[in-house]
Amino acid sequence: MAAYIANHREIQTLLIQLQQRELSHQSTKISQGIKLNLSTGTISIGSSIIRSDPSLTVSLPRLNGTYVEAQVPLQFSTANAGSREAAGAQGLQGASVSIGTEILGGSGKAAKLSLLKSERSLLEAQRGIQNQALTVEREFYTTIKDLYSSYASLLSSQSAVYTKELDLQTLRVQGYGAGSTRYRTTQLEVLSAQRTADRQQRNLQRELELFAQKCRLAAGTLSLESLSSAAALVAATGILDTLPLRPIEEYTAMESAQWSLATTQMELDADFPVTLTAEAGYTYQNQSVAAGSQPDTVDAALSLQALGGRLTSGIAIPIAGEEHGPTAQLSLSWSPNDMRTQSLQRQQNRLNLDLARLKIQDAEEDYKEAVENAELTWEDLLWSRQVALEEAELYRQLAEDTISLYNQGMTSETEYRQALVNRNRAEIQCEVADLELLLHCISTRQLFVQEVD
Repeated sequence: MAAYIANHREIQTLLIQLQQRELSHQSTKISQGIKLNLSTGTISIGSSIIRSDPSLTVSLPRLNGTYVEAQVPLQFSTANAGSREAAGAQGLQGASVSIGTEILGGSGKAAKLSLLKSERSLLEAQRGIQNQALTVEREFYTTIKDLYSSYASLLSSQSAVYTKELDLQTLRVQGYGAGSTRYRTTQLEVLSAQRTADRQQRNLQRELELFAQKCRLAAGTLSLESLSSAAALVAATGILDTLPLRPIEEYTAMESAQWSLATTQMELDADFPVTLTAEAGYTYQNQSVAAGSQPDTVDAALSLQALGGRLTSGIAIPIAGEEHGPTAQLSLSWSPNDMRTQSLQRQQNRLNLDLARLKIQDAEEDYKEAVENAELTWEDLLWSRQVALEEAELYRQLAEDTISLYNQGMTSETEYRQALVNRNRAEIQCEVADLELLLHCISTRQLFVQEVD
C-alpha cells in the first residue's frame, strides 16, 4: 500500500502545493517581521554639485506599525580648488531621525491576522495531504474489495458450470442420447456457462495486473492469495470495539466554522473607525523653519483618520537660538466616497460575523447526524460480518464432509467441486465484510481534522 500511495498523482500534486504554501508562508513572515529599507533618495548631478538624500527606515508591522527612520541629505562640490568653493562635502543640513507608531488603530491586528491566515493556509495544505492519503487508502481497499467481488462472480459462474454439468449427467442417467434435442441443448448451456466463467477469469486477471502496476509490482506476481487478510487489519484498527469518533471541536466542519468566526471577528476588530498615529524626531539644521541660518529642531506630528477624512498636524521646535519660534504645519483632506465605502465594509464584516455564527450552528447539527449515521452503519457492518463468519464456518464444515465423502467414492466430482466453490465464496464474503469495516473506519476518520506533525 505504501507504494500505491506514494505513486499516486494527486499526492504528488499536493506535496508540490505544500512546498508552495511553505514558501508563501516564509514570504509572509518576512513581510510581517522587521522591515529594513535603504534608499539613496533622488541623486541630483549638476556642473559643480552632487546632491543625494539617502535614508534608512526600520519598521515593525506587528508592533502597531512602529517605525524608526533616519535621513541624511548629502551634498558634494566638484569645483576646482581655485574656485570659490573647495571640493568636498558641503554639510548635512536637514539630516533627521524620527520614530512613529500607531496609537489608535488596527494595523497591528491586521498584521497579526495576515500572519495567522498564512499559517492556516500552510496547515490546511498539510491536512490536505493527510486527508488525501486516507482517500487513496480508501481507494486501495476499495480496489481489493472489487477484486474479491470479481472473484465471487467468477465462483458463481463456475458454480453455474457445475450445475449445468450435473444436469447433463442426470440426462445421461435418464437415458438421453447425445443426439437428442434435450441433451444437445443442455450441452450448449454447459459450454455457454463455461465461456462466461472463462471471460470472468480473464477480466479478473486483467484487474489484478492493473492493480499490480499501481502498486509498482512486476506483472504476474500479484494474486488474490498473496493479498494480506483484512481480518488482521480490522483487528489493528480497533473498529471491532469502537469507532474512531472524536469531540465536536475536532469535527472538520466545526473546526472550520470556528476558525472562520475567529478570523471574521479579528477583521471586524482590526477595522477601526478611527486611526491615530504619532511621530517624534530630531532634525539637524532644519531648512523648513526659516531662511538663512537653520536651527536644530525637535519635531512632533499627529495624524488622525476618521469618517473618510485625514487631519495631519506637526510642529518643529528650535532647541537653540531665540530668533526662531516654533513652526507648525496643518493639512486636512476628506473623501465622502471613502467614508461611505468604509461604512459599507464594516456592515459587510458584521454580516460575515452573523454568517460565521450560523455555520457553527449548522456544524453542530451536522456533527450529531454524522455521528449517528456512522454508529448505525458500524452496527450494521458488524452484524453483516458476524453473519458472514457464521455462514463461512457452516460452508467449511460442509466442504470437509463433502471431501470425505468424495474420497470414499460416495459423491460425485461435480458435487465435490460445488462444495469447494461454496466454501471459497463464503470466505470471500468474510474478506469483503472486513474490507467494508476498514472503509467505514477510514470514512469516519475523514470526518475530523487530520493531525499533522
